[in-house]
Amino acid sequence: MAGNGLVPRERYAYLLKHLEKSPNVKIFTGVRRCGKSSLMKMVADSVESGANVIWIDLENMRNVDIVDAEGLHSEIKRLSKEGRNALFIDEVQEVAGWENVVRSLLKEGGYNIYLSGSNSGTLSSELATRMAGRYVSIRVSPLSLGECARFNEHYGICDPDDVFERYLLYGGMPALWTHQLPLDIAYITLKDLYETIVVRDVMPRSPGCGEIFRRMVLFICDNIGSMTSLNRMYNVISDEFDGIGGKNRFYAYAEHLENAYFIERARVFDIRGKKLLKPRYKFYLTDLGFKHMMMGYTERDVGKHLENIVFLELRNRGYDVYVGEIDGREVDFVGIRGGDRVYVQCAYVLTEDNMDREFGNLEKIPDQYPKFLVTMDERFGDGTDSGIRYMHARKFLVSDSF
Repeated sequence: MAGNGLVPRERYAYLLKHLEKSPNVKIFTGVRRCGKSSLMKMVADSVESGANVIWIDLENMRNVDIVDAEGLHSEIKRLSKEGRNALFIDEVQEVAGWENVVRSLLKEGGYNIYLSGSNSGTLSSELATRMAGRYVSIRVSPLSLGECARFNEHYGICDPDDVFERYLLYGGMPALWTHQLPLDIAYITLKDLYETIVVRDVMPRSPGCGEIFRRMVLFICDNIGSMTSLNRMYNVISDEFDGIGGKNRFYAYAEHLENAYFIERARVFDIRGKKLLKPRYKFYLTDLGFKHMMMGYTERDVGKHLENIVFLELRNRGYDVYVGEIDGREVDFVGIRGGDRVYVQCAYVLTEDNMDREFGNLEKIPDQYPKFLVTMDERFGDGTDSGIRYMHARKFLVSDSF
């Protein structure tokens, strides 16, 4: 455990250790309340001796008077000291023109700068325009299953044997793994967070469109793991709701939800041709708890839940994640990370009807990269068949085999 009482998150600790001496700006991005501020606090507590730590939380009422770039710059200079300054700005996108302040400080020197933000659209455009080559982006996600287990060891939320089931029900938002909340209260917490994301990160870019966003999220929740397109989503929702507007406007709404890190999409990858196929993809939620909050938990959707958490695990481990296609057959996930690759097929249960399909899709892949069949079928242990390793999801999600 970190000295400040926070539970370390190892994958980020490793990355930050190797970046702490970098002169570039370090920016933590991700959905709200996923742990960005806690990670920055860990860094602030471990800065080199003699450095002056400056912490500015732009969502704190104490900083309500910081409304523009000039005000932000003035506050930073007021708190600065001669020599080395370690600057931390939480939710930096709240101040227009922040990138000009950061660029000025970089030019001046004497600052090791860490930022956090919750909107990739705003951040990426401003970073690319003003600080190309001068920053490194650190994507922070809700807790993985392995991290939930470590949080549970510290906070004693549930029996260790129940962590996997609780993760399926509650998702991985850190606040739900630091307090022993009943499920209904946990979903109230997630509902409040959802409304904050929509109001603060999405609707300012599309005022008055809350109902459209709600319908989009419901559509995505109901179609996790299903091949779709924005055009199909538009047609379905426009049949139900008259105020949807034109297609271009609707497509922009989906982009705003992605920029707020609320949803993610996996595009289709032609395994033989080694190219992306358009315009089909699958959508996934950045945290499964949001689906249950919106629609309730249903056993019939467990297969969708399995796909969603496997997608998140691959992405959290640094893979670019795609839906594979080979000879007209689908492989649930192709993970590509540099020169590494992994193929994953998901099956809630294995039966005589689906066994040939689930193994057969992987067997058609001609290369020798690792192939996994991940299931929640308790009748099967770990094993290997025709070079394909099969294992239960609770073991796969914490495995060091990929």
